[in-house]
Amino acid sequence: MDSRNQQRADARSSARTGGASSRDRGGASRPSSAKKRRKWPFVVAGGVVLVVAAVVVAFSCWRWTFANDAQNIQGTWYIAGTQKTVDVTADGIKLADDVTYSYTIDEGAKTLSLSFGNMEGEARYRFSLDRQTLALRDGETTWGNSLSEDISWTIAALGRAIQGEQASPELSGDSTMVLTRTPQDSSSEASSGTAASQGTASQPVASQGA
Repeated sequence: MDSRNQQRADARSSARTGGASSRDRGGASRPSSAKKRRKWPFVVAGGVVLVVAAVVVAFSCWRWTFANDAQNIQGTWYIAGTQKTVDVTADGIKLADDVTYSYTIDEGAKTLSLSFGNMEGEARYRFSLDRQTLALRDGETTWGNSLSEDISWTIAALGRAIQGEQASPELSGDSTMVLTRTPQDSSSEASSGTAASQGTASQPVASQGA
């Protein structure tokens, strides 16, 4: 009789112990799940930071490392929509037989410092993605403004490139010029949008005082 009572008591004790253990395990799993929920925003934020960093590095390499602006700018160019040539050497931009500007290039700011006789000025430049089109704009530009303009333009140009289209590097402003590596018939479609905006662009520093 005593043996049976002892067995019943042991069974009840085991049941209580097992229930407590189950509650302990359940309680232990809840903090673990909460910790996981708290961690995921940091994981997402870390992923976003890595993506942004990769984009910045890629853009910086493309803008300042891989390309050689001083070399790419040299050679014979044609004013867009025409067959008029602009010859660029290592230190001169020849617009006509008697008009050659001396220049130095700042590849960091993407600007040209120009001089002709006692006149001096500055021009902003931008290449197309394939380096076959060059845009110029008369006037001073800060390093920051140049970078800001090129970031937005590059994003749009890459979007066009994905669709198989080549974006023009044309810059906004009043005194601008677009040059291409190949001549175009002045009556072609390209002349309608570009040649009209050239105006005084053929002499980009004529308005700049000494």
